[in-house]
Amino acid sequence: MAYPIHAEQLRKEAGARLPSVLPNHLSHCDNHQVRETLRGEPAADKKKSDDNGGEGVPEGVKKFDPKQPNGDPSGDAVDIATVEKPKDPKWDNGFCEKAAKRFNAQRHVSLADLATKLSLDPAKERRRIRQLIIGGHGNRDMLATGSGDGPDVSDELNLKVSNKSTWLPYFNSGKFYGKADIWILSCNVGNGSIPQLMADQSGSTVYAYTRTAYSTEKTPWETEKGT
Repeated sequence: MAYPIHAEQLRKEAGARLPSVLPNHLSHCDNHQVRETLRGEPAADKKKSDDNGGEGVPEGVKKFDPKQPNGDPSGDAVDIATVEKPKDPKWDNGFCEKAAKRFNAQRHVSLADLATKLSLDPAKERRRIRQLIIGGHGNRDMLATGSGDGPDVSDELNLKVSNKSTWLPYFNSGKFYGKADIWILSCNVGNGSIPQLMADQSGSTVYAYTRTAYSTEKTPWETEKGT
């Protein structure tokens, strides 16, 4: 009769020790509870946490090709990385800081600020984006640009289909070095229509996840080369 009590005690003790096992494996759509990490599913109490996998979902990143690819490259190729900096530090579990440090990325604090980070004028300069990394929290309906995994769902701090008239011009094809690469380092954005909209606007290939993503993910161009 004492066994259930003993088993419960062992379970609690194991649960208390497990967080030290995976201290650096940060996902940007959960609060990194060990149970969710082991299952590959984020905690469900965050607004950006939603679907995370299921039958038929790719193990890695999903690729979105443009309907009309850009032509031959011209200009001077540059690579850009920018990661959101949530308005409230509590709206991040550490993922954004880790990703920004890894890629020595710029930090955008709003949707409008993302525009400044991508502000190239093809009519006045030769720079063109060859590889673009955009990091932040997200789900199938939005890519956070300052809201992190907090409760804010405003147009000011989120890139959404409903405000596409604002952000699509950020990705005009003339800014890109031929058919460039855009990597959305965010949970679940690949389950919605944002990546395809971005691909068609930019004439470039967009990579996005249909599952939980982590700051340690290989870049899609590394994955395609098998490195």
